[in-house]
Amino acid sequence: MIETTKKAQQLLVNCWRTHKEVSSAINALLASTLDTNSSLDSSKLSHLPSKILKMITDYLFVQLTECRHCGAFEAAAVCFHSLCKLLWLCKDKSRTNYSDILMPDEMLSKLIDCLTGESDDSLEICE
Repeated sequence: MIETTKKAQQLLVNCWRTHKEVSSAINALLASTLDTNSSLDSSKLSHLPSKILKMITDYLFVQLTECRHCGAFEAAAVCFHSLCKLLWLCKDKSRTNYSDILMPDEMLSKLIDCLTGESDDSLEICE
């Protein structure tokens, strides 16, 4: 029984570390699209097609609504901030190729609705 508990704890720790590192890697990818002045670098934006940004958005939504680990949540929040910054810059530059991605204000409203129980998406939320 003790051996099983120890393995379960090790697995859980590795899962949290993985969540945190995935968020950190995504954050680095998002940050790579900005130049040194925090302006959008159009040449690097091609690394982030709409499909990838949608996957990142979905991943962060799950992390911000279901994650119980403070460090993993914090890493997701930092990544969410970078995503919002990128999306605002894309909107300001009138980039329409991301029209299927929710804008930061829409994502934030969806997150708040989920956290307050006003959304059907809140079924998996950790309490």
